[in-house]
Amino acid sequence: MFNEQKENVIAPDLELKTPLPKEHSVLGTSIKFAVFSGTFAIAAIGYYYFYEHLELNPQHQQLSTVLDRIIYAVQLEVYSLLMVILTLKVVVLGRLFSAAYNPLSGNEGKVAKASRIFVNTMEQFVIHFFNVFIFSTWVPEEYLFVLPGIVAAFVFGRVAFFVGYMIHPKHRLLGFVWTVVPTVALFFVNITSITVNRFFKK
Repeated sequence: MFNEQKENVIAPDLELKTPLPKEHSVLGTSIKFAVFSGTFAIAAIGYYYFYEHLELNPQHQQLSTVLDRIIYAVQLEVYSLLMVILTLKVVVLGRLFSAAYNPLSGNEGKVAKASRIFVNTMEQFVIHFFNVFIFSTWVPEEYLFVLPGIVAAFVFGRVAFFVGYMIHPKHRLLGFVWTVVPTVALFFVNITSITVNRFFKK
């Protein structure tokens, strides 16, 4: 009886051991990446032309100082943080209502997908948050309209990533693109502007 119980504890869950699917060809993945990047570009252009009608338009507010802009940016990040909270909630509920409530039970596979999504969301949120924070410290007030769009893209990307990954990990690319592309673009804007202004501009 002791040996049987021990086997149940240490036996790995089959779902946890299930390998991730083989990736599509490089060409196929590249085409998908280009298509999804195109959807982001179209959405960004549409946002640029219609942002004045949004309630989050910073031009309707007094954001003349650096502190005002930082507060504005950090407050917007509550929507990005919501994605972290929701993915954490999925993991917690998955444990409460399955055999994985005990992390030592050997049933981690029951929450394997949700856990991977939560970890990925945390990693992406950290990079996204610091990019937005740095951007708010130097950007002129008239360009702050970019921030609501960046946050909206992050939220949409995380939702798309969650839905796609839960269906099948191979469907995560749309969410990945909508999360990573604006973050990487904002990083290069930050580093270019700071480098030019700090070291080359007289």
